[in-house]
Formats: sequence, C-alpha cells, structure tokens
Amino acid sequence: MAKYSTPTKSNLINARNSLKMATQGYDMLDLKRKLLMRELAKQADQEKKIQKELCDTLAAAEAALRESNVRMGLDRVAALAASIPEVHDIDIKFYSVMGVEIPVVRRNSRQERKPHMSLYKTNLSLDEAAFYFCKVRDLCLRYAEVHSAAERLNRDIHKTQTRANALKNIMIPRYTRIIAEVSDAIEEKERGEFSRLKAIKRIVENK
Repeated sequence: MAKYSTPTKSNLINARNSLKMATQGYDMLDLKRKLLMRELAKQADQEKKIQKELCDTLAAAEAALRESNVRMGLDRVAALAASIPEVHDIDIKFYSVMGVEIPVVRRNSRQERKPHMSLYKTNLSLDEAAFYFCKVRDLCLRYAEVHSAAERLNRDIHKTQTRANALKNIMIPRYTRIIAEVSDAIEEKERGEFSRLKAIKRIVENK
C-alpha cells in the first residue's frame, strides 16, 4: 500500500498495528457470526415446531367450521362471523442480539376479551371453530415473529461473513506481506549501514 511504501520503522510499527487491528476485527466478526448462527438455529427449530402446530390447528379449525356450516347453515355462520369486530391488540417490540433487532410479536392480553356471539342457535362445533381460529391467530403471530427473526439473522450473518472474509483473505494477507517487505527492506538497509560503518572504522584505524 502507498502509505507503507517507505521502508521505515515508523511504517513497520503502523503496519503491525494495522495487522493487529485486522486480526482482532476478524476474531470479533467470527465470534459474532457463530453466536448469530446459534440464534438462527434456535429460531429455525421454533419455526418448524410452530409451523407444524399451526397446520394441525388450522386443519382442526376448518373441520369444526365445516361441521358448523352443515349443522347451522352457511348463512347463519356467516352472519355470526360478521358480528365479530376487528381487533387491534397486537404489540410489536424488539430486542437486540449482537446488533440484530429481533421482533417480539404478541397479542395485548390487557385488552378484555368478550364473547361476540349469542349462545342462541349456536352449537359446540361453532364454539370449537372459534376456539381453534383464535389459536390459529396467536400461532400466526408467533410464526411471524420467528420467521422474521430468522430472515433478519440470516441477512446479518451473510454481511458478517462477507466482512470477515474480506479481513481474512484480503486485509490480513496484505498487512502480513507489507510487514515482511518493510522488514526485509529495513534489514537490508541496516546491513548496508553496518557495512559502511565498518569500512569507515577501518579507514579511521589505518590513518
């Protein structure tokens, strides 16, 4: 590099400091990558479990809804479903894992839940359908949480790996080569100076 082109002890010290910083930076990035990969593996395991539970619960909800449609009729079920208001009780917060913002998606349990369907002309299958679909909603929130976390972690792992590779394969070898070249140049210069001093000493002694 141009800044280290002059073979001086000052440049040698600067190159060694740069190599030390690059090595420390690589070690830190490598540690961060390993911790993020561990967190990603945990989120991926949770995602698989939640996905399976979500599929099972959704199948149960659809089965209960089909039975309700048969027993009560499509119009009656549709009218009861239309009576349920929209809810806006989702809280999204974040926590940091090695600088990666991980979302926490939760239903606001502080909001009071009241029944919105009359017990008149309803049956057990409709209650089961309502129960399962509420569970599906909560599982969807959990799935969105872990899926988003996995994507964020995966992106940051890729960025961290790219930076670590740049240090390992480019910067560290470059500073190592510079240190070797500057050291060799300084040693050669010192040998030349030493030879000149010996020659001068001989001349002085022979006078």
